[in-house]
Amino acid sequence: MRNHFTFAQFQFELETVEPLQLPAYKGSTLRGAFGHAFKKVVCALRTKTCGDCLLNERCVYSYIFIGN
Repeated sequence: MRNHFTFAQFQFELETVEPLQLPAYKGSTLRGAFGHAFKKVVCALRTKTCGDCLLNERCVYSYIFIGN
């Protein structure tokens, strides 16, 4: 099904409205925040968990964050 993988590299800058303190390992926090926002944008069945979703084999969120 998914035999073609395209890779893109993005660079972005974030600016906080209020002071922000991040943990020592920031990658996990940023990945979680991006994943949450990304799922809100691409999820077709918002009431389902990924494991129970009928679309999870074709879902870009599931492919990137769950590994299906």
